[in-house]
Amino acid sequence: LGAAEAVEPLITMLTDDQHGVRLAAAEALGKIGDLRAMAPLVNALQPHDAEQRMVVAEAIGLLHDSAGALPLITLLRDERAPVQAAAADALKEMGAVAASALIDCLSDYSSHICATAACLLGDATYHGAKDSLVPLLKHSDANVRLAAAEALAKIGYTPETLEDRVTFFIAGKNWSALRDAGKPAFEYLLTTLTSDDSSERILALDAMEAIGRDNITPLLESLRNTNATIRIFTAEALGNIGNQEAI
Repeated sequence: LGAAEAVEPLITMLTDDQHGVRLAAAEALGKIGDLRAMAPLVNALQPHDAEQRMVVAEAIGLLHDSAGALPLITLLRDERAPVQAAAADALKEMGAVAASALIDCLSDYSSHICATAACLLGDATYHGAKDSLVPLLKHSDANVRLAAAEALAKIGYTPETLEDRVTFFIAGKNWSALRDAGKPAFEYLLTTLTSDDSSERILALDAMEAIGRDNITPLLESLRNTNATIRIFTAEALGNIGNQEAI
């Protein structure tokens, strides 16, 4: 039999009693790439067999058809982390074919799904995702913001205004670029000091210190900020700088 003639017998094998036979059939169907296998493969995503879900997910990705995107996205919520990873790899394999479904995921209630979708859109360098990714730079979840920033960087996004640049730098934790932006970036750094993410606060403090070494005035002004957390971190930054103007 040729590859095309083998598709129907292999589809039948997806329901074989033997676990190994089902896996071998799924792998073969993925390699052949015949779209007749799509629906049977989706039906073979057994809820009680994590290994089979992983193998079938890979096969679906190899078909490079948009019909496989939603079943794979569903697997991103799987209870098993290896299955989630297999689904993400399969969506990455699909590339731009999965872009429309992934863009829909950017508004998902799950930060994990949202961040994963952003990463995959970046890997696919799908330029059509830019307008959907930019709002995520202000998402409440730091991982989503970072994923969006990294995806936009891969796509080639260029912020047009200072506010957009600073937002982009903060989301992507690009503190060196933020330091280069100078005093206008300072007010945005102050908001980062109230973040729930301790690593963000530490990095923002580092950026504030770098700006303050060149121009102490913004730090001195923030000592009068109404937010106690900001005053505390500002005092720490001034202490690290050791500038006597703050005394």
